[in-house]
Amino acid sequence: MIKNVKFMLISATSLLFLLMPSGLLAKVTESINETASFKDAKYAYKGINEVTLSVADIDKMLVFYTSATGFDVIEQYRVNNEPSFDKLYGKEGLSAKVAILKAPNMQLKLVEFEHNQGSEQLRLPFYQQGITHTCFQSSLAFPSYNSFKEAGAVMLSRGEAPVDLGGCGVTYAYGYDPEGNMIEMEQLADKYLQKVAHDTAVHTTWMTQVAFATPNREKLIGFYADVLGFEPFRLGEYKGNPRMDDIVDWDNVHLKGGWFKIGSSGEVLEVWEFIEPTTKSGLPAATTALGYSFAIEVDDLDAEYSRLKERVEFISEPVLLFGYKSVMARDIDGNVFEMREKRY
Repeated sequence: MIKNVKFMLISATSLLFLLMPSGLLAKVTESINETASFKDAKYAYKGINEVTLSVADIDKMLVFYTSATGFDVIEQYRVNNEPSFDKLYGKEGLSAKVAILKAPNMQLKLVEFEHNQGSEQLRLPFYQQGITHTCFQSSLAFPSYNSFKEAGAVMLSRGEAPVDLGGCGVTYAYGYDPEGNMIEMEQLADKYLQKVAHDTAVHTTWMTQVAFATPNREKLIGFYADVLGFEPFRLGEYKGNPRMDDIVDWDNVHLKGGWFKIGSSGEVLEVWEFIEPTTKSGLPAATTALGYSFAIEVDDLDAEYSRLKERVEFISEPVLLFGYKSVMARDIDGNVFEMREKRY
């Protein structure tokens, strides 16, 4: 168990299963490739540098996320009658308000499409197919759990504090923002903060992952291994942990997981297939639907588009927009993601 401590800041989420006493977890199967990461990429891949959240009320959500995280708003703008924007999303006549928040290691982009204004989004179950959440990490000394709760997050996890999964110096909780989008909050002990790539006394909250629920872990992981050009560093099947049950407020959780290291500052792509409760197949959402998407940055978008266009569902050809050459796509579950190359 001790040899796995170094994974903590690469993915504290994966430590749900790494550092716990054996009596707390029935591990069915597990395989580890400690060196697999974005550094193995066969292609000109630079990482996932932005999580996008499509919202119904951008003003309300800006107040929530800036209050909870302390992230700076670095850009705000409106989009109207912009052909490249319409082409990117595969829809005509789009109008939107955009705000970009700067986390220490990536960006959080809020987009309010005019046709989504006032829409109500139900709190999606943690096991429902799709991009389920992103994760906000912090130190135990300045817990993001407290700041999110004070900002108005509604907690899914049981109890009045984050869940400790075995005295390893990490606590976890799931909750919902004011529009029902799920968020994860992880708190780390001081001994793990030395591997964080920024000053945690200045930036007390940062982002770490994009998380999926899928009806078929093997297929979705195979898709992203092909797109990214490298393999996941961990695969496993897990059950029998009452404290994990507390995190998601569901008894007897049983799941299969997989994790990719997608950046040098703790970023992780996380894939869950829930067996109990069961993740079932669903219809793909519209490109502008409320909820999460994300951006993969590459060095040469034209080369990646050419490499993948026969086996990836692209919404359009690449377009130039807001300093990037970008294209939107769907994975095999219908989740929307962006590939982009920074141009200026």
